[in-house]
Amino acid sequence: MYCKYCGKKLEDNEICSCPGAQAEAAGQGSGTAVPSGGAGETPAGAVPRSLLIKLGGGIGVVLVLVALVAFALANKVNTLDLKNYVQVTFSGMDTKGSAQVAVDWSALENAMDEAGRGDRMDAISLETSVEVNANPTEELTNGDTVTVELRYDEEIADRMKLKLVNTSLNFQVSGLEEGTPADAFADLEVSFEGIAPRGTAVVTNNSQDSFVKTISYNVEPSSDLSNGDTVTVTALYNEYNAEDQRRYLPETSKTYTVEGLDEYVQSYDQLDEDTIAAVTQQSRDVMDTKLLTNPKDYCDSAYGTYTGEVYNHTDQTVLQKVTLLNSYFAVAKSEDSGGYSNQLIQVFQVDAADAASPDGVSFYYAVKYVNFLQEADGTIRVDLTDNDSYGNTSTDGIYNEMVAPLTATYTVTQS
Repeated sequence: MYCKYCGKKLEDNEICSCPGAQAEAAGQGSGTAVPSGGAGETPAGAVPRSLLIKLGGGIGVVLVLVALVAFALANKVNTLDLKNYVQVTFSGMDTKGSAQVAVDWSALENAMDEAGRGDRMDAISLETSVEVNANPTEELTNGDTVTVELRYDEEIADRMKLKLVNTSLNFQVSGLEEGTPADAFADLEVSFEGIAPRGTAVVTNNSQDSFVKTISYNVEPSSDLSNGDTVTVTALYNEYNAEDQRRYLPETSKTYTVEGLDEYVQSYDQLDEDTIAAVTQQSRDVMDTKLLTNPKDYCDSAYGTYTGEVYNHTDQTVLQKVTLLNSYFAVAKSEDSGGYSNQLIQVFQVDAADAASPDGVSFYYAVKYVNFLQEADGTIRVDLTDNDSYGNTSTDGIYNEMVAPLTATYTVTQS
């Protein structure tokens, strides 16, 4: 057996010699209270009063400490490390990788239940309050850092005496596969068709690469082109398909310069001497044909009215002199200018003699040609048979009929 006061091991029925045991033995020996002695005396075998007071104070201190410990334990805040429940994995191709964030919600809920001071519903509520945000999660390259932020309902956590730590976690990207580059333009044929400034761009994908063959292309601008313009060709492809095949495009757009187009002449100065000479000769031939074989056309041009004497004696009409006075060159302001990109009008003064005016008569005649074309090699081409003509007794009459109507939709210059 052991003493209940000091813990000393005792034989059966042995009374410990410690003060506590002796005091108990003295009080129980005769069934009476501790004998009193004289003033200030302590009866034999009794525990001094001062010692009893000290013992009582010690027991009080112990009780206070026990209470403090119990209070501290009751209000202790436990911590839960969230990094033990969050996992980030990476997949895809280097530079195009993606991150997938996984949380072990079941394990997290159980841990909250065990570590917290609340009921099971508190643990469930706290677990469901957790929000997970990761950034960035796409277009990843090996070595990048993905940050995962976790937020939770702090009010519930406080009630459970629980604090969640490591709410911001960093993960380094690794394990993404290297991709194989694909040249989207190596076998791309870009050509230009039509006539400037109305040329068009055409692209042809000649690649034999299984991935590049699936690429389509956008051209901007693709129409209303002239030599010297630039167009941008952009590769259009399925990015998911590219990633599945571990392919990527180092270059997704490329600029090309328009060349090789035939183009409509934009100014009179572009016409070379040979072209002007050919046009002028054609105009003379037109006047010879229309004025010498068509009495009405001659009468309208030279006199502005019917002249029977001239009409009936056409064989007496002679074109004595034909002089080129000036030329008007008109360039269309837009494609809605009547179907012609340009027009050239030559104005001549005609000196003639006829049955009514054997001494001579002077008048004016204009011949118009359309769509002068400069080929890629610089050669000027025009259909000389596509012409129109008009005669009048004055230059004003020629201008009002042939030139003035063009000024609304054409830019007209005089040479």
